[in-house]
Amino acid sequence: MSVPFHHFDIESEVAPPAELDLELPLTHDFARKWDALHRDAARIAAFAQFANEKSDPRIRDFPQRAAEALAWNRALAARSLDDLAAVLTPGLLALRLIEAEGRDPTAAAVNLWREFHRARSALLDLVEVRAA
Repeated sequence: MSVPFHHFDIESEVAPPAELDLELPLTHDFARKWDALHRDAARIAAFAQFANEKSDPRIRDFPQRAAEALAWNRALAARSLDDLAAVLTPGLLALRLIEAEGRDPTAAAVNLWREFHRARSALLDLVEVRAA
């Protein structure tokens, strides 16, 4: 009984050429969601009585780096970005309701801002991961 032998090129199996062909809509989609997320975060920061954040190239360049990331990083970043927006949207609504009731939303806003900041840091770190 002979054992069939299959020869394959490991490079073509591991590194799909599509990974190198990035499309502008992907970067645009990340940028659109990233900007919307930061508009909500700025509103939360205002409730927390924080000053505007200083410009940071790592934050500014996230959409491009996310679009250029490895496929698994890119997919996880997209899902995490959507998850973070799903947390901030009702959180911001809750802050508005607290204020509308005449109560002080500052403490709640500070906690929501901290959660946003931690999650954003994790997202930024995620797209920094590169293949060895």
